[in-house]
Amino acid sequence: MLKKIEKKEGKRLLNLLKKEYDIEQNIFKNYELYEKNNKIYLGPKNIIEKAISCGIPIYNLKSKKPSTTFFQSFGMFIKKNIIDLNKEQTIYYIDGKDILIVQNEKKYVLVKYKEFSIGCGLIKDNILKNQIPKNKQIRLKYI
Repeated sequence: MLKKIEKKEGKRLLNLLKKEYDIEQNIFKNYELYEKNNKIYLGPKNIIEKAISCGIPIYNLKSKKPSTTFFQSFGMFIKKNIIDLNKEQTIYYIDGKDILIVQNEKKYVLVKYKEFSIGCGLIKDNILKNQIPKNKQIRLKYI
């Protein structure tokens, strides 16, 4: 069952997003944070007490991974830990492939093409590892 996150814990999670992605917390002022199965959801305030699910998934507590949906929905507000891809890299990445890059710090990043937020990537060992769910990957010929 969906459980509302206490204010102190919610503030800690929003501080983590601020630290990692420089996203302003006031963007979330009209929402509440909820937890179910180690996943954090952003949803409307005052939902039905026994709701099974609501809102959008934004963060996985176990893996410490932001969701692709979070990045696609709020990417325009993120100012830090962003990887900008060129056209060819974007076509390759959206197809579910990993990309060689010159960056070795292990971290989750927002992957973008121009002003478009594509989703989540994991930088590890000079590779941008694709984190886009398989059901959202598509084969493009051009963009």
